[in-house]
Amino acid sequence: MEGADKCVSFKKDNLDLPCWDRPTEEKLFEVSVIKAAGATVQKIQIPIILYILLFVIVALSFIQLMVMTGRLRI
Repeated sequence: MEGADKCVSFKKDNLDLPCWDRPTEEKLFEVSVIKAAGATVQKIQIPIILYILLFVIVALSFIQLMVMTGRLRI
């Protein structure tokens, strides 16, 4: 780094490693269970009118294609 007086050393002999014991694991499990209990899953329901509308659009597109190619006269 510009203007620094000395180099920074990242090596340490006495590292404080995180401890992972059984009570900590149990607390994390309880938290995840409580979080999952609050989550709700909503199933997406598509109304039947949407399917009918889609079928009508496809049918009208087919009729329009037949009229444009001259195979069907109205």
